[in-house]
Amino acid sequence: MNRLDGLTVLVTRSDEAGAMLCQKIEAEGGGALHYPTLAFAPPPSMAAYQAAMAQLHQQAWLIFISPQAVTATLPELLERWPHLASRVKVACVGGATARALQAVGIEQVLCPDREWSSEGLLNMEVFQWVQGVNIAIIRGEGGREKIDRILNDRGANVLPVIAYQRVIPNLPPEKQAQVMASMAEKNIDIVIATSFSSVENLKKMVDQAVWPILQTTPICVMSERVQSLAQEAGFQNVWVNPSVSDEAIISLLVRERNRLCQMKQQR
Repeated sequence: MNRLDGLTVLVTRSDEAGAMLCQKIEAEGGGALHYPTLAFAPPPSMAAYQAAMAQLHQQAWLIFISPQAVTATLPELLERWPHLASRVKVACVGGATARALQAVGIEQVLCPDREWSSEGLLNMEVFQWVQGVNIAIIRGEGGREKIDRILNDRGANVLPVIAYQRVIPNLPPEKQAQVMASMAEKNIDIVIATSFSSVENLKKMVDQAVWPILQTTPICVMSERVQSLAQEAGFQNVWVNPSVSDEAIISLLVRERNRLCQMKQQR
């Protein structure tokens, strides 16, 4: 028997990352439905973005909040990097972002070893004493402003670089119908959502007729903060898995497979 036999997982990650996680779930014998609840668009103000990017050479640190922060800045970043490499240090929140940076030739990247979150980065010794230090935080609109605020409170000169905005995807009608039917028939055992934006958009995207079913379906998020926000939004069964890596998610699903199958029988 495969490790995820009998389990059906709804994956809300966007595009390639979501498709890759689905493939890994299916390789373990599980069923996976890819229902991206997050897409990315250019920044709300291109002029503000370009003005911020023009100040990168004045920074001591560049902090990338997500892989999308790397993707969204890539052309300008690579153009400027030969002049920045000897001047700035680079940090990021998680392993996927570190790999995205290393893939384009930015090899020296500071990243938390275990706690892949803004909190994990803020807890690192190098960011405890930042009085007067220029730090650019490259992220999406409405992202983790907490990191901006805390570094400001510690005395840093923070430059927000808003490189993209999160939007609700425009999915094909057949995909929407397929997922709504699976929810209505209670075929989904657990939902994977790696950010609050994806949780929030999921609630907006589902048909109201299936919302009561989705409310009680286990949904796995990646931090206690997102857990609290998801509960406030009406999700009743919110689990926390502290790592966003595919391997950690698969391990959770394997570990909880029997419990999830039993919960399915009770619904």
